[in-house]
Amino acid sequence: MAKHCPECEEKIEQGQKHCSECGHDLKEFWEEKEESKGHKKGKEESTVEKVEHKIEKAVGKGANWKLIGGIVSVILIVATGFVYAATATKTIPYTLNETYNEQEPTTVQDCKDANVPYTTQECKNVQVPYTDNVCSNIQVPYNSQDCQNKPLSYKVDQTECAQKGWFSPAKVTYKVTNLDTETGGSFSFWIGFLLSDGNKVGQSQQQYIYAQQSASFTYSADTSISSCTYSANSIPTKSVCQNVVKYKTEQQCKPETKYRTEQQCSDVTKVRTEKQCGDITKYQQVTKTRSANKYKEVPVVPQIYNLVH
Repeated sequence: MAKHCPECEEKIEQGQKHCSECGHDLKEFWEEKEESKGHKKGKEESTVEKVEHKIEKAVGKGANWKLIGGIVSVILIVATGFVYAATATKTIPYTLNETYNEQEPTTVQDCKDANVPYTTQECKNVQVPYTDNVCSNIQVPYNSQDCQNKPLSYKVDQTECAQKGWFSPAKVTYKVTNLDTETGGSFSFWIGFLLSDGNKVGQSQQQYIYAQQSASFTYSADTSISSCTYSANSIPTKSVCQNVVKYKTEQQCKPETKYRTEQQCSDVTKVRTEKQCGDITKYQQVTKTRSANKYKEVPVVPQIYNLVH
């Protein structure tokens, strides 16, 4: 009868040490088989002993030969049953998960270095002559008029300073003379009195006085005075000019040859390394699992042992 691996149910040969499919160690499997054979043999012997005992009992009791023939028939049936049990098998289906290898395609990039020409500019510095004006500053004399506003020359004369009388007020008169020989203008003066308590009383007056002319400024007040006084508010001015020698800065230039640095460039062709890539298909081995329907043979054990009990 064919034997099968207890792990994967692959068919195995008598005395095989390892399963050729899954590599399972078969030493323990063969030992169990040997023990099973010994057990069956013992059962056969026990059954024969039981039958012999029944025959002895039957003969001892003076049984007829029909009974003996029946017992012998039972013995033959039992022996046949054991022979059948040792050799009869049946095939049953089972499902086994097995692994297998498969080549699976995949797309990868394949890159390589390539020399690619390109154009670039190379530049260098050169000295280029040019003409430039070199200039310097010098002081040059010139005639100019220096004009200033100056007040007109004048003089003030007190012509009257009268105390208050019984029938007349206090009175003061100042005569202002324009001493300039060319220009007239408006003269403004404050005239009045200084009182005994330290205060002042008076008024501002303005008159136009021509060159070399005079004008009187008069003020009166009904009060007792200590003295007469005046002050100039504004005096006309005129522009007084005179010739002076001044200096101004002028720039004098002359041509001169100089050199400047300029960059001169030209196109050159060079080569650079670039990576060029493309898609290629490669195959890789992958392990997969699938279900497989298989068949195995198993021993058939007949139910005949009740005949001897």
